[in-house]
Amino acid sequence: MVQRRAFSEAARKLMDRVAISGAPVTPLSMNQWVVACKETRKAAIIDGGAPTAEEWKTFQNWLTAQDFTLEMILQTHAHYDHVAGLGLVEEIFEDKMPDMYLHSDDFVNYRDAESSVRNMGFELPKPLPSESVFTDLKDMKQVALGSLVFDILHTPGHAPGHVCFYERDMELLIGGDMIFRGAIGRTDLPHSSPDDMAASLRLLHKEVSDDATILPGHGDVTQMGAERANNPMLSA
Repeated sequence: MVQRRAFSEAARKLMDRVAISGAPVTPLSMNQWVVACKETRKAAIIDGGAPTAEEWKTFQNWLTAQDFTLEMILQTHAHYDHVAGLGLVEEIFEDKMPDMYLHSDDFVNYRDAESSVRNMGFELPKPLPSESVFTDLKDMKQVALGSLVFDILHTPGHAPGHVCFYERDMELLIGGDMIFRGAIGRTDLPHSSPDDMAASLRLLHKEVSDDATILPGHGDVTQMGAERANNPMLSA
């Protein structure tokens, strides 16, 4: 498991209240994150892309070792590399199924996920669950994980139902495929929109503090201030 990569000095304060771990999964090295509230021992997995039971058990073992309970799976969006393992969740967490959240504007990508996987030359380990398992993020402003409260920022562009989760007090942004170190998510995919991406980047530029740690869907952890300074796609 990947733990505490290069976090900024300002971000160290969040470690008093938040536990973070993660690992790259799937052939596209999607970062599947675990974020947990230390006070209440409640945890969330961000983007259930791990395509094998062995990978899921690694996450489960980490949660058990830290005495955390998995409360929810938060989907930033539904491209296949971010949802490929959701069919395994009931099997792995059979004692207590976590709640699952996805913005309904991304059901269009969710419906395409299995065929996209086949086009990549592999099969899902189990069929994806029905859309009905998801709590729709569309009309939600916040989601609470123990004493942590994440603002839900609808950030279409890479995907129509893409969202970022922002814990303002902890200055922690779960960025999905919006912002990477020195780059942004692709907008040449089906259902993507360069215009929507530009508007979403403006929203993040406005809402997210310089000291915020960004947990991206791919690549290394970064910081909003560093991206403002160095990422040409995030210039004002």
